[in-house]
Amino acid sequence: MGLTTIGRRGWLVVAAVIGAAAPVYAGVLEEVVVTAQRREQSLQDVGISVTAFSGEQLKALGMSTSMDIAAQTPGLNIGVPTGEGNNPVIALRGVALNDFNDALEGPVAVYVDEAYKSMLAGLTFQLFDVERVEVLRGPQGTLFGRNTTGGLLHFISRKPTREPEAYGDLTFGSYDQVKFEGAVSGPLSERLAGRFAFARNGHDGWMSNRVPPSDGDVINEADDWAGRAQLLFDASEDLSVLVNVHGTRSNTTGSAYGHRASFIDVDGTSRFVPDDVDVYGTCPGCDLLGYRDTDGDIYTVDADRLLGLEVETLGTTGTVTWQVGAVTVTSITDYLQIDRHYREDPDVGPLPLVATDYAVDGDQFSEELRVAGELERLRWTAGFYYFSRSLDGKQLADASQVIPLSIQDVNWTYDTDSWALFGQLEYDIAPQWTVIGGLRFTSEQQDFEELIVEGLAPFNLAFGPLDFTRAAVGSQTEQDSDNWSARIELDWRPNDDWLVYVSSNRGVKSGGFNTGFLGGTPVNLIPFDEEILTSVEVGFKSTLFNGTSNLNVAAFYYDYQDLQAFQFVGLSQLLFNTDAEVKGVDAELITRPTDRWEFRFGLSYLDARAFDIVNAVGAVRDRDMILAPEITFTGLGRYSWGIFGGTATLQADFNYKSRHYFEIQNHDNTRESGYVLGNARLAWSPAGERWALAVFVQNLADQEYRAYAFDLSALGVTQEMYGRPRWVGGTLSVRWE
Repeated sequence: MGLTTIGRRGWLVVAAVIGAAAPVYAGVLEEVVVTAQRREQSLQDVGISVTAFSGEQLKALGMSTSMDIAAQTPGLNIGVPTGEGNNPVIALRGVALNDFNDALEGPVAVYVDEAYKSMLAGLTFQLFDVERVEVLRGPQGTLFGRNTTGGLLHFISRKPTREPEAYGDLTFGSYDQVKFEGAVSGPLSERLAGRFAFARNGHDGWMSNRVPPSDGDVINEADDWAGRAQLLFDASEDLSVLVNVHGTRSNTTGSAYGHRASFIDVDGTSRFVPDDVDVYGTCPGCDLLGYRDTDGDIYTVDADRLLGLEVETLGTTGTVTWQVGAVTVTSITDYLQIDRHYREDPDVGPLPLVATDYAVDGDQFSEELRVAGELERLRWTAGFYYFSRSLDGKQLADASQVIPLSIQDVNWTYDTDSWALFGQLEYDIAPQWTVIGGLRFTSEQQDFEELIVEGLAPFNLAFGPLDFTRAAVGSQTEQDSDNWSARIELDWRPNDDWLVYVSSNRGVKSGGFNTGFLGGTPVNLIPFDEEILTSVEVGFKSTLFNGTSNLNVAAFYYDYQDLQAFQFVGLSQLLFNTDAEVKGVDAELITRPTDRWEFRFGLSYLDARAFDIVNAVGAVRDRDMILAPEITFTGLGRYSWGIFGGTATLQADFNYKSRHYFEIQNHDNTRESGYVLGNARLAWSPAGERWALAVFVQNLADQEYRAYAFDLSALGVTQEMYGRPRWVGGTLSVRWE
């Protein structure tokens, strides 16, 4: 499928800005202040491997969603198993969870404005009116808490201002894309300030369906809305209250998998069916039902049902900051509600083998009370954290058009309550030496019940009935656990421009329950244990060449106990525990050798192995962890010059991933070869930078690649989710101050 047009409105904008482009904004070497230790510090002063982007840098890099930051973050890889806008798989230094079930939480936590977001359905969102993004690698359990075994992503919004300001960005792009984001901020009274931000992104789908009932429908379209309203009340010089109300809505046709016929070989390895071999006795290269996709167009599918994705979120975050003498008291109260409904065609063909629906209605509440202070040589933080979550889920698998009455209707509930006490001390033992120690104790209770609706005997006879309820299995529906996380670190600053650190961290991710289509699964395999990751890291941060360059390097080793690995067993989604080991190096170089040239390079080397993985025929092997390419290399270059009374900037960036796998068995059909994605951007703004114009191209070489793949060889197919084709657009940006 060739590149579709931008659309008439889009070409008018592009034609008006040839030789011009995005706002110049900040350079890549702009210093970013981070809160990786729950207080403001320069990124170069923090003994943690951190990649950070200011909001202006995100705009200059063309990053518009929460998933885009992986393109320039060493060691961060994000997959979308069920398509754009859906539940993501976030892998940081090889630590990931690739079960897309709505009940689960990942080992790389996502925070928005200091509040933990637990539900996978709410983690793919638009980036708009952002102050900065921080990516912290390695266990962060001491100060951030729940489920940060692999690290965390922290998105921080711009706050209300005391001076009036506003901005708006309007983008037209490929597939009739129209995207807008903007904000207005300023004082409402002497003590009250407000900020309202809004974002809207819509475009036609870049995939299409060939068969009824959705013949000709576009797939992978966008219809996304988001808003955020904030009020900042300064009750006194020492007391402030910030209320943040935010919500999102997405209602689209969703995504569709590409189809590749596959089978399980005699050695237990899943492989693609060769084009000239009739594996299933249907036709050469075909699946169980005799279907084969033969046109070679990865952006066109044959889905036999109407697809769809609807996600709505609504939340409120309240932050109270109170200065009591030398002590700062902070309270963060957060509530979030999410509804998600997803309809897919898992057999990925025109014949009605199986249709599946997933729905969840969930809400979460958290409260963090934190106190912090500083003495001459001592800095300390302590606090209490409470978290509660309640989910009601439903999954439906319908094979009734092949086998009458073969419908499995699964209802489940999942409740979690957790509390923790935590603290951290930083002490300057000498002018150049600092020791840091932290500890967190967590107590957690989980309750899970699942019921298959009665009266669907033929399907249940084939896959096995299951009532995982208190009445049926007793206390096995509960998990109670106490665990601890810890940090110890030694920092050495030989001069003002260098930091050398060595640290060890212990992180814990909660255990839980497998949910969904579990018919025939032994009851003892439904719960899974918590995972524990102990890391050792040595890092070096430096400012070089009279402040024109930053070079940061970290080497690490992970001892991973009870890794929560995921695989399909038949048609059931199962998490199981096994051990693993990860070794690697991250490096980032940001430099501005002249006033006109800026560069940013990132490198990640990973050796991530999971042990004792058992395949379909009982063979036990060590396997590569998922979404863990041995080499990830990112780069960006920008050149700026004066022209037409303003400043122009030409920017190019790329991201290279070496070979990697999408599932823990490392089957041939889920191995993705290495590839490079490149982007380009041309920008111009007049003196004063009150407005700017931009043109951009994403996936410049129109690279065809898989963003994810699932092995469903038990159904005779491999599900393949493809990444975006080339995307062209133009942006007009305006600011008022």
